[in-house]
Amino acid sequence: MDQVDQRFSKDMEIPIYQRKKADFNLIVKADFLLDVDGKKLIIDISGLGSDIISMLREQQYRILTLSGEKDIATIVVKTLHFLGHQSEEGPHHFFASEREASRNIQISMPGVIFINHKGRKVLATHLSQPQDIVDFLSQKGYQILYLPFS
Repeated sequence: MDQVDQRFSKDMEIPIYQRKKADFNLIVKADFLLDVDGKKLIIDISGLGSDIISMLREQQYRILTLSGEKDIATIVVKTLHFLGHQSEEGPHHFFASEREASRNIQISMPGVIFINHKGRKVLATHLSQPQDIVDFLSQKGYQILYLPFS
């Protein structure tokens, strides 16, 4: 979440139910807890149960559940959307020069493109790229965010 400049807390304990005498307290550990424009958001990776999610929603938490999701592009797209950022899932195509397509070289890259907090285009991809490709995309205005798992 660093690329979208969103502060978050990891593994935060959230009291759902407490009694003054402390004879019974229910505390939930949130994988990621965020405050976006005064809204309390939870990104759940470990898999909170539906009853716990219902209780959290009653306390005005918004929850994104990603447990069981294996596709990294889907995780990125869902997370960006949840945080209010637009994204475009690939594959993305880049031409080597400004000439017509029939006389050009095209590079295709899987991944997700979004605009970061500095206004720069970011291509998040699970493919490690040679430095020449990173430099080429940088000249085109893209920053590469390598996502090491897929």
